[in-house]
Amino acid sequence: MNYPLITVITILGVSLSIASCKKSEEEDGARVENIQTEVPVESDLAKAMKESSRVMKRLERAVKHNDWVEIEMWSQEIKEGIGGKCVELYKAENKWFASKFVILHEKFASALDTLILCSQEQNSAHLNREFNRLTESCDECHEIFHEEDED
Repeated sequence: MNYPLITVITILGVSLSIASCKKSEEEDGARVENIQTEVPVESDLAKAMKESSRVMKRLERAVKHNDWVEIEMWSQEIKEGIGGKCVELYKAENKWFASKFVILHEKFASALDTLILCSQEQNSAHLNREFNRLTESCDECHEIFHEEDED
């Protein structure tokens, strides 16, 4: 008579331990999902800005070496990246768009176009001046961006 009772108790014990293991696995899965959703996702704007920074460094290196082909190539890349993508992404992520950014964007685009023209004409006399104008417009824009970001 003890054998059936021991068998029933054993079956119940095994069943409870299996059920509690499944519950623990489900809770762990829920914890993993919560952790994964809490990881911040880098915005498209941040990605575009990082890529533009890399290209800007390449352009700077090309300007130092008077590499006309590289200057034109990286200038075009910046024109598409910062000139188009970054500004548009900033507009999309922010409900308002300061008129200061429009003015600085025009200054940036003008300096970039002149830099491209210098590379096409292989005009080393004006190359550094135009590159400095370009970087100054970048710095001015970054200052305003960071001021707006702090507010």
